[in-house]
Amino acid sequence: MQIIPSSMLPERDQDALRVFLEGCRETARAKQHFQIASISLAVKHLAPLAVLESIYEPSELHFYIERAVDEEALAGAEAVAEATFSGVDRFAQAQAFADEIMDNTIVVGDLNEPFTGPHFFTAFTFNDTVPEGSAFAPATIFLPRWQVSRAKGKYGAVANIRIDPDADLDQLVARVWGAYQKFSIFDYSATPVETAPAVKPTAGGTFRVGSGCISASGD
Repeated sequence: MQIIPSSMLPERDQDALRVFLEGCRETARAKQHFQIASISLAVKHLAPLAVLESIYEPSELHFYIERAVDEEALAGAEAVAEATFSGVDRFAQAQAFADEIMDNTIVVGDLNEPFTGPHFFTAFTFNDTVPEGSAFAPATIFLPRWQVSRAKGKYGAVANIRIDPDADLDQLVARVWGAYQKFSIFDYSATPVETAPAVKPTAGGTFRVGSGCISASGD
């Protein structure tokens, strides 16, 4: 993972965004491998569950977890990179997938805030094969395109964008800038903190949070 200091991009405007994405595209061309541009921003009061409801598409992978006792909530939507695995080595396969993506990730932004930077969301079943009639893979892992978080009064938003060697920068700049503006106007400071509904983890089980990886385990 390559980290670009925020001091190298002091301005937060479309021109600075283009410069960053151009650099990512040049790296993609040099390595002949797509790069993930991960942009983290500290933002105003967000309710991650409410934001998730406003941006996600039902057909897209998405994830939500809340630990009310710790005043933490995290939501991710849409997969910029995803994979499924089966077999007894599915955990190792998922780790290898994440490692490869991270080796081709360029990160910039407010990385001192909780849950900023790229995070993978995962779900694992106890069975290492797909039971008959099951809709769930034994292992699912994805890096979300959009991620929002709340942690003890701090709020963050992350955009993870795939940059191919022939990427259309005009389209990418418009997409990321549009999302940035949308997240900037979210402000739930005058509303009560959301209470999480009874959420059933993928395939059943319990949620757990690991370093850089959010997961659910189940049957």
